[in-house]
Amino acid sequence: MILPLVINGISIVATVALVSRKYGSLINPIALFGGFLFIATFLTPLAYVLLHMLPASESAVNYTTILSSLYFVTIGATFLVQSSPFRSPIDLLVRLSRPFTTIGRFDLSLLGMGLLALQFVFVYVTIMIASGAGLMWLTNSREAYSYHRAQVGVWWSLALGILMLLFLAVIVRWGQTSKRVFLLAALFCFIALRLGSKGFALQYFIIAAFFVQYRIRPIRTWPLLCGSALLLCLLSIVQLAQGTADRLIDTLGYFDYFWHSARLIEGFGHRGFHFQYGAIMLSNLWFYLPRAVYPDKPLLYGLGLLDDWVYPGLAKHSRYTPGLLQWAVGYGDFGVMGVVGVAAVQGLITKGVFEYFLEHRDFVAFVLLIQVGFVYSIELFPRCPFPIYWLWFMAEGGMFWVLRVLAPKASLAVARTAG
Repeated sequence: MILPLVINGISIVATVALVSRKYGSLINPIALFGGFLFIATFLTPLAYVLLHMLPASESAVNYTTILSSLYFVTIGATFLVQSSPFRSPIDLLVRLSRPFTTIGRFDLSLLGMGLLALQFVFVYVTIMIASGAGLMWLTNSREAYSYHRAQVGVWWSLALGILMLLFLAVIVRWGQTSKRVFLLAALFCFIALRLGSKGFALQYFIIAAFFVQYRIRPIRTWPLLCGSALLLCLLSIVQLAQGTADRLIDTLGYFDYFWHSARLIEGFGHRGFHFQYGAIMLSNLWFYLPRAVYPDKPLLYGLGLLDDWVYPGLAKHSRYTPGLLQWAVGYGDFGVMGVVGVAAVQGLITKGVFEYFLEHRDFVAFVLLIQVGFVYSIELFPRCPFPIYWLWFMAEGGMFWVLRVLAPKASLAVARTAG
């Protein structure tokens, strides 16, 4: 059991090394995702094996390890090919979206950022009122997030989106030094913790690292590795402070995706699980239909269907939704070929966005990178369909564009009045 885990760990490190060598930096989406999988599919299960805490059979653990390794190596391979078919659509999208997306450093006016800040305050107050939790969002944000977020999910995601967009505007306008960028990241992380999610709050340091690397100066390997270790320590500290973990060993529970996926694998052929041949992927289309428009929208679809397979009724009657590894939907539909297919598509999309970002490195490139340029977890506007997300971003860009157009006229009017 340990040998497949070790081979998986080596394959992750080797894939990250090859891709990072191509791009000349460890700060890339594959290295970031590889770091997550190294913990989730190697270190965490290895610790459970050594501590004799296995929640799944040996055969299920071994097969889950093989699938995880195949999935990540396939994604890494897409970054080593010459080009991505998604690159041209990305270029076309940005060109068609002008002038609302052409936001340069000095277009990000103080007034525009002030309006973004007011939007965040308005949405946050709306969350406090509509959720019924009130000041609990300030005094015990984790409790409010755990028990009162469901009824204000859209507002909660919007608050995170506005806050991240404001952070980007601030560092693009004033982030001339790495020290300043990371201090701003710490400030915005503290504010984001008031929304209850430690994962989204700690993302600010990751975005700050990408900004410093590609806009200010390259970050050397040792400071980067030390910073990554510090971020993991900070994650554990936040878990202990929020009460989501009682002991240090319990913090590994944050990376429990492997075990839930192993339970899914274990169920095939034994608990009525069988391949769905595309039905699970197609059910994800329900995500694009708001429940307010169609109240009979199914409660469970996509990954939620697999959660319900593994833990029947839990997703419907509990605030807790088990996390599965990213290949789970592909496997549930088409088995091993589904895992490879999902990995290839995800990898090519990520590669296309990342290489657009490397070429432009501007505000719009960062906005695209954060929303769709990472394989897992990091999003500027969480759980938002991309068409809606892009319209929202164009609306915010339109606000800055109007201020940019009016600013010279306003200055001229003041000059004439003074004359």
